[in-house]
Amino acid sequence: MHLSYIHCVIDHGVYTEEIGQELHAIAGQLTTSLGWFCYDADQQTEARVYFSEALNAAMLTGDNPLATRTLSNMSRQCVDLGKPREAVRFARTAKQYATKWGAPPRVSALLAIRIAQGYARAGDELNTSMAIKRAWRSFDQGASDRAPEWTTFLNEAELTCLEGTARADLGQHKRAVRLLDRSATLQNIEHSRNRGICLAQLARAALSDRDYDRTTDATLESLRLIEGGQSSTRNAGGWASSATSSARTRPARPCGRRSTCSPTTSPDRGVPRMPGRTTPALTLTRLTGQTAPDVITELTAVYAKVYDVPPYIGDPFFSVETFGSRLDGAFEMDGFELVTARLEDGTLVGYVHGVTPTTDRPWWVSLGDVVPVEPRKAAEAGPPSPGGGGQSGSGWSGHSRARRLFAWSTPSRRLPSSLGWSSCSTPPSRVASCSRTPRLRP
Repeated sequence: MHLSYIHCVIDHGVYTEEIGQELHAIAGQLTTSLGWFCYDADQQTEARVYFSEALNAAMLTGDNPLATRTLSNMSRQCVDLGKPREAVRFARTAKQYATKWGAPPRVSALLAIRIAQGYARAGDELNTSMAIKRAWRSFDQGASDRAPEWTTFLNEAELTCLEGTARADLGQHKRAVRLLDRSATLQNIEHSRNRGICLAQLARAALSDRDYDRTTDATLESLRLIEGGQSSTRNAGGWASSATSSARTRPARPCGRRSTCSPTTSPDRGVPRMPGRTTPALTLTRLTGQTAPDVITELTAVYAKVYDVPPYIGDPFFSVETFGSRLDGAFEMDGFELVTARLEDGTLVGYVHGVTPTTDRPWWVSLGDVVPVEPRKAAEAGPPSPGGGGQSGSGWSGHSRARRLFAWSTPSRRLPSSLGWSSCSTPPSRVASCSRTPRLRP
């Protein structure tokens, strides 16, 4: 509304050239701010429109500070959109405009860390480290009275967070966790929104580092900020992604079939717990193909939030429509199971679903040629039978942790212990079951 009013004055008002320049400057600042608000609300298309309009205004009026700020914003957005080269190019162009108006060190620090983020997303470790060093050198020169208002957020905690995010993008997860943990500690209450974003990044980095306790703690703290009124969709989306990813990677709890259990009362299997740590008050519910369709709307909503990020965004395979179609088909498969995770108020925060494919599924058969030689030979040979009995045939299909041994007539087999396998026996279904549980695949 304010921007529309400014444009109305520009188009129909009577003013001097000096006042006209000020009006255009105000309109440009409002436009780039709207672009940032849209970016923060995950409305990326609208954000790009506002950024482009603000940049055009800066070009027409020769407003170099506005051009610097807008290009910096565009660089940050490109990182999230999976366009690292554009991110670096926008940040470098912003540096050129910053030079024209003699920007203070805090602006140089911001642009340097923007360049680092672009290089990190591109996997360029050398240029990322160099840009990070430049950012800290500029930052260490201290704040200036000339520093524009849009750089005041860049304190030590924020710069540490941005470096941690860059390190995570490079796959340096342990280093990223240390930096992001320190940043979350440094953040003050006035920047609780930034702290929430930092905690979401910390949860992701800790999850990649398989530090499940820290993932849980960071996710819970971020959730408290969201419940306290924080409105950043970027933070909420990052937290949802971490929660769903954690549900997919954390070892399963010993819940009975078609039952619910709480992590606070059912201990984890195989997950080391730190003394004094608590788990979130989640309720896990197991559903079947008959009951799962009742919650498909909630499943789709979570999926849309989690996968609305690069590199999935825009890929038809990961669209909500395709997901819904795959899910409908999965409901009809024998053995389909879904486990949902809900907060105490019933909010769905994560889920995992899948079905163990039968022996004739293409997913198994297509992997028959990539089986290791030793297990294949062991499966074909089998153990010596006391009665001297023979076998009519055997086969192997599978890969990695989802390997399967198929035996048509051999009652028992033993794979080499050096490969980490234990005894496999053939049930009446004529499909051998081993002590390793195959990975569920949707």
